[in-house]
Amino acid sequence: MSPRIMDGDTLLVRSQDTAEDGDLVIARIDNEVTCKVFKRSHNTVTLVPFNATYAPLVYSGQDIEDLHILGKVVESRHEW
Repeated sequence: MSPRIMDGDTLLVRSQDTAEDGDLVIARIDNEVTCKVFKRSHNTVTLVPFNATYAPLVYSGQDIEDLHILGKVVESRHEW
């Protein structure tokens, strides 16, 4: 079961600069911040969105240096 994050939800994020395969992370790429699933395969990192209309972001080689993990999402809260 994958997390469901709705517009207006509050995410609780543990500040950390590392991630493991499958973690839901907050990442900074250049000056943009995003929330995606972290996937690592050999020397490639892929940030996978929940919304299938968006393409995954794939980083390898020198490009990985532009990717900074800001934290791991540990909880999502939805206000009714």
